Amino acid sequence: MKLRSLLFVLVASFIIGGNVPVYAEDVVPTRAEEVAILQVKYKGTFDTQYARFLALKPKLVNDSSSTAILKAAIVDFLEVRAMIERSLIDAATEVASTKAYAAEEFGEFEVTLGQLEYTALKNKTITCVKGKTTKKIAALKPVCPKGYTKKK
Repeated sequence: MKLRSLLFVLVASFIIGGNVPVYAEDVVPTRAEEVAILQVKYKGTFDTQYARFLALKPKLVNDSSSTAILKAAIVDFLEVRAMIERSLIDAATEVASTKAYAAEEFGEFEVTLGQLEYTALKNKTITCVKGKTTKKIAALKPVCPKGYTKKK
């Protein structure tokens, strides 16, 4: 009797355990679907970065070196974004390479933005007076021009 129940349990375990679940084939998205996913993912992030670049313009207006870096970064940003858009439209371009390029450029612009925002925070403004004339000087280390004194 024990042998028979052991045999029954053994056969039942082979039947139950031997069934391999069947999975559907992995669905590969079409190029249009991949492009749509990529556009949704990066459009908002690039728009946010561009808004941050534009917000830095008035904060760095008196710091010529930072302003030059900002202008170059904005030009580069617009060129990169246009290239990504063109490659997404072009059916011959691989979406994976465009996705990798977009991720890399997003990271680079994030670093540049961080550095410029830090510089903007460190930017100080002082008021200099010479008679009735006043000048506002903004820089990392502002100094009054010759003949002017710092207003307290």
